This record gives sequence, C-alpha cells and structure tokens, in this order.
Amino acid sequence: MGAQKLPTADKDRNAAWLQLAALAVTLTAWLRHLALDGELAIAEPKTLRFRLFAVPARIARHARSRILKIPDDWAWAKDLVTARNRIWSLQPDTPRPTKGHADPAASGSGSHPGTRTRRTRPPHGSGLPWVSQPGDQTQHTPVNHRG
Repeated sequence: MGAQKLPTADKDRNAAWLQLAALAVTLTAWLRHLALDGELAIAEPKTLRFRLFAVPARIARHARSRILKIPDDWAWAKDLVTARNRIWSLQPDTPRPTKGHADPAASGSGSHPGTRTRRTRPPHGSGLPWVSQPGDQTQHTPVNHRG
C-alpha cells in the first residue's frame, strides 16, 4: 500500500491519505471478486490500471445518454465491457414512483392509455447507457488521438 513513506509531515493529511489508500485496496478487491475472472482476477494493481482504468476512449453524448467509444483495436475492450456488464447486472431494476404519487401501484402508472412510465435504464441493446459493445458499428468508432 506504500505506507512506509507517507506523503506529508502533517498527521491529519497522512491519516486521510491512508484512508483513501485503504478504500482503493477494498474497491479493487471487490472489483476482482464481482466482475473479473481469469488472469485479471489475480492481476497486480498496475496491470488493472493499464488494462481497465486507463482506457483510450472518449465519452460521447447521444439522445440523452452517454456512450463510451472504445477503439476497435484496443486489446482489452472485451474485458472492460464484460466487467461493466457484470457490475451493472448486480443492481436490479427498481420502479420509481411517478410525480405526485407516493404509491406507483395506486397511481395506475402505465395501466391506462396515455399515462407514461419511467424507464430506469435507456433502451440500448447492451442495457448500458455509456458502454458500446466491441464491433458495434453504430456506436463503436475508432478514436483519433491527437496530441
């Protein structure tokens, strides 16, 4: 974790830094447990940072959603999309109450013609509002890196 050499001489700042470092270790452990398999599940943090966290991509907006545009030739695109799909599948869709009604069932939301229901996720093919699937030509375009 790098606690042998602390970043500052201030005790409070070092305590905050140690808390953040412990949080990073915990989040990485949960990521490995819930979303990764194979060699990525046992990979060093540097490998995870190189393959999953430092993504050579752009975020684009389209139709009130965000799309992560990953280059076609990026070697770990499939691993990133698989990990994101696994994390996303952990949270079940939960209905949101409609405006002005405490109980969605009592409001008749969606049961009568002309009433609107809310979606919890945009209707994309992958179910992911910000990740395009590798090989998807409609949303997945190469990124032009300019210095």
